[in-house]
Amino acid sequence: MKTKLIFKIFFLTIIFINISSYSFSQRCDKKKFYSKQDLGKYDYRGQSSYSLLSPSDTVRLKIVVYSGQDYRIFVACDPVLGQVEYKIIQQIKKRKKIIKDIISEDVPIYKKDENGEYVIDDWGDYIEESSKTVYDTIWGTKKYIVKKLLFSNLNKTEKYWEQKVKKTQVLIIEVIVPKGDGDIAGCSSILIGHKSSRKKPTYKKL
Repeated sequence: MKTKLIFKIFFLTIIFINISSYSFSQRCDKKKFYSKQDLGKYDYRGQSSYSLLSPSDTVRLKIVVYSGQDYRIFVACDPVLGQVEYKIIQQIKKRKKIIKDIISEDVPIYKKDENGEYVIDDWGDYIEESSKTVYDTIWGTKKYIVKKLLFSNLNKTEKYWEQKVKKTQVLIIEVIVPKGDGDIAGCSSILIGHKSSRKKPTYKKL
């Protein structure tokens, strides 16, 4: 009976947390700490995110930006959170050549005559004088990711990151709330706007 009761309490707690987080995000979706002018002529549906944050919180959002699109990305937070920093980081995939293994092998050295020809014994076999160790290197490739900082609102005068994307890639948006009173909570909006950068063809009237 005790086990069943504990399981029910745990299950109800998980449901309550999910409902609370959903209601918080819904509430933050309605709160706007930016102007209509900040949005520009971009479509913010799709990857924009809303959350409730407190001092010392850090949030990371991974997004995909597609080629042939213009993007405007910025973060707007409740002033109660203080000077919130947000960064836009590019993930660059790289490869490098590495040594996977080195194999050693002892190779015999056979006797030669004054003309450089191998000397054979009465059985027709080469006569071994000594041996030497040779090494064979097996190479492989290691994949790794380098993170490149594209934008930080603390060292830029612009409020948002605006870019024409030529190649589809993954970006990470990192939001860092400064330390402060842990009882404070405020809404944060990560706004990812996009629009097509391809010009529509014009047709001449006949």
